[in-house]
Amino acid sequence: MGEVISWLLHPYETATAVLTGLPPSLVGKVGGLISILQAIGIALLAYIIFLAIKGVLTFKRLKKISNIESKLEELDKKIDVLINRNSEKSDKKTKKIKK
Repeated sequence: MGEVISWLLHPYETATAVLTGLPPSLVGKVGGLISILQAIGIALLAYIIFLAIKGVLTFKRLKKISNIESKLEELDKKIDVLINRNSEKSDKKTKKIKK
């Protein structure tokens, strides 16, 4: 069990030990495969970093939108109050004119 953990914790040494035990014709093919896997790993790491940054920015954007929405609701309530006051005043004026 300790040997397996050692292999997992030290992948470079493990890969080197495996490659030294292979015939030279296979080492060239495996070396190309390892290079491809390293490139994929780097691309995957860059993508994960990109997603993390995008997530943080999206969270901030949603927070700002929520704040704007709450302010708009407050303004809507205030406008409704003002409209009701104005409509009551105009109703009183029209009632006076009709009499």
